[in-house]
Amino acid sequence: MGVEGEWNQRPWRSSSHDVRIKAPSSNQEALDMIPGPPIDNKSHFCALYRKTAADDGGVQITFLGSAFFFTHAGRVFAATAAHCVPSIEGEYQVVAQDTPYVADVAVVDRALDLCVFIPRSHPQTISMVLNQAREVPSNLPLYAYEFSATQVVNGQFRMSPATRVGNCVRLIDQEQFGAGGRRMLELSFPALKGASGCPVVLLVGTKMIACGVIVANAQRHLLPAQVETILDEKNDLLEERKYFLPQALAVNAEHLVDLIERELG
Repeated sequence: MGVEGEWNQRPWRSSSHDVRIKAPSSNQEALDMIPGPPIDNKSHFCALYRKTAADDGGVQITFLGSAFFFTHAGRVFAATAAHCVPSIEGEYQVVAQDTPYVADVAVVDRALDLCVFIPRSHPQTISMVLNQAREVPSNLPLYAYEFSATQVVNGQFRMSPATRVGNCVRLIDQEQFGAGGRRMLELSFPALKGASGCPVVLLVGTKMIACGVIVANAQRHLLPAQVETILDEKNDLLEERKYFLPQALAVNAEHLVDLIERELG
């Protein structure tokens, strides 16, 4: 069975990227491990592309979704949603602020819907860490910087990242998402196509804590007062429109912490 088939059975890891890490025990310890001065936060958020051989002998470039850089135990990684990574074939690039960085697939877990890369290079200082607290604050603003508006113009990709700001509505268990559905973050803002793989982050000064990775949307009814009813002159019901509010779902960052420590530790 090929590697792609194996991904559907168990987590796949690359033996060429053995990493020995000592995990931080708290968010503060993780933040303290970041070397050097902080840099522009936007350089942590990336668009994910894949280069493969085209049928005509050329190169085909495919936009797959969003991704992000982060540091864990002093080592820099990149991550996205596993459903954004169709196979290990081709060359993956994470593009931050128009700068592409080649990244090698290190481990993919389809059950968690998480993929971890080891980038061959990255921005000078990475000041995003994974949430170590195992709790997500509901009273503090969270934000995402995603690439759902990426489009092709005159044969070239044009990135138009969007900022989403909101909060974690609640932690929920979603059985249809498998292991990654445990303690998912339901967010107060939507996730559009192309936002999968984007981190949901909490700002701590000039540094960031990633609390989850966006993978899907949930639909919730708006308040009953926002259900529109149209009547005719006889007061008979002509039409009723129900409006839905899409809310992003994110895999809890605790699963990403566990995945790295289990498969790359």
